[in-house]
Amino acid sequence: MSLKFIVGVKKEEYDKFVSNFPSTCFMQQSSWANIKNAWEHELVGLKENEKLVATALILKRPLMLGKKLFYIPRGFVIDYKN
Repeated sequence: MSLKFIVGVKKEEYDKFVSNFPSTCFMQQSSWANIKNAWEHELVGLKENEKLVATALILKRPLMLGKKLFYIPRGFVIDYKN
């Protein structure tokens, strides 16, 4: 099994994966980043044999002293049984 972490998953691929997953929340859609426009965002994923098997919308916000806050709304989209 070969897993690869991807930063910058294409929006279309991300949304297709999240939309087809049985237990997602609207806050896990890429469009949620448009609502949280004061935050930077990144779409990340985990691929197994070039197939997306997990995703997350990571929201980032700068803090004082050069620190950043990272937040993943409602957690990762992943099949925990796999």
